[in-house]
Amino acid sequence: MEKSNIIYGYSLAFFTIIVWSGWMIISRLGLLNSLTPFDVVFLRYTTSGIILLPIAIRNLHLITRENRKAIGLMVLGAGAPYLLLCNFGFAAAPASHGILTPSTMPLWVGLASYFLLHEKISRLRIIGYFFILAGAVFKISAGGNGFNSVDLFFIAASLCWALYTIQNKIHSYLAPMTVAAFVACGNMILLAIPYTIYQILNPHFLPLEQAVQQSIYQGIFTGIISLITYNRAIQLIGAARTSSFAALAPVMVTLLAVPLLGEIPTPSDWVFVVLMTAGVFLASGVIGSKKR
Repeated sequence: MEKSNIIYGYSLAFFTIIVWSGWMIISRLGLLNSLTPFDVVFLRYTTSGIILLPIAIRNLHLITRENRKAIGLMVLGAGAPYLLLCNFGFAAAPASHGILTPSTMPLWVGLASYFLLHEKISRLRIIGYFFILAGAVFKISAGGNGFNSVDLFFIAASLCWALYTIQNKIHSYLAPMTVAAFVACGNMILLAIPYTIYQILNPHFLPLEQAVQQSIYQGIFTGIISLITYNRAIQLIGAARTSSFAALAPVMVTLLAVPLLGEIPTPSDWVFVVLMTAGVFLASGVIGSKKR
C-alpha cells in the first residue's frame, strides 16, 4: 500500500474520533435538555436518512442474496440498537462514562479479526487488550462513581459497533457512501412506526433549538460524514488500526466535558483515562516494528 494512502487512512481515522468525541458531549447535552433517548435516535437517522435516500435507492442493486444478511447486521450494528444503548447510558451517567464505547471497541474488533479474519495479533497488541479490559473492569467496579450498572449500556453499544466494523471489513467492496446510505435509510425505515407509537403514548414537542442542534451534529456530522470517513479508513488501514484511534477519545471527552457540561473528572476518572489510552494505543499496532 502506498505511504500516501496509509497517511490518508490515519488522518480519516483521527478526524472520525474528533467527531465522535464531540458526539458524546452533544448527546449528553441533548438528554439534559428535555430530549429522550428515542428523540435523539429519531432525529439522527431521519436527518441522515432523508439526505442519503437518493444514494440508497440508486444502489439497491448492490444488495444481493449473498450479502443482504451482512448489510442487515451493519444496519443494526451502527444503527438504532447501538445509539439507543449509548443514549440510555448518557441519560444517567456523565459523558466521560461514554468513553467505554470507543475504548473497548478495539478489544472486540481485535478478537473478531483474529478468529474470523485470521489476522495475526502481536504481543504488544495483546498487552493493549489487557489494559483495555483492566480499564473497563475498573470503571464498572471501583471507578463507577455510582453508575456501575449504567456502564454496561456503553459496553453493549461497543459490541454493536464492533459487529458493524467487522462486517464492513469483510464487505469492503461496498463504497463508504453506499454503506452510510444503507445504514441511515435502513434505520429511518425501522424507526418510523416505533417512534410514531412512542409519540402517541408519550406526546411531547421537541425543543426547536435542541432539535436543530441534534439533527445537524447527529444526522450530518456523526450519521453521515464520520461514518464515511470511518468506512474509508477501514479500507485503507484495516479494521483493527482504525478502531484503535479511540485512544484519543478518553482525553478529548474528559477535557471537553469540563467547560461544556461542568463535569469535573475525579482521580478515578483519570486512572480510567490512562488505562484506556495506553491500552488502545498499544492495541493499535502502530508501534512494535521498524517498518511501522
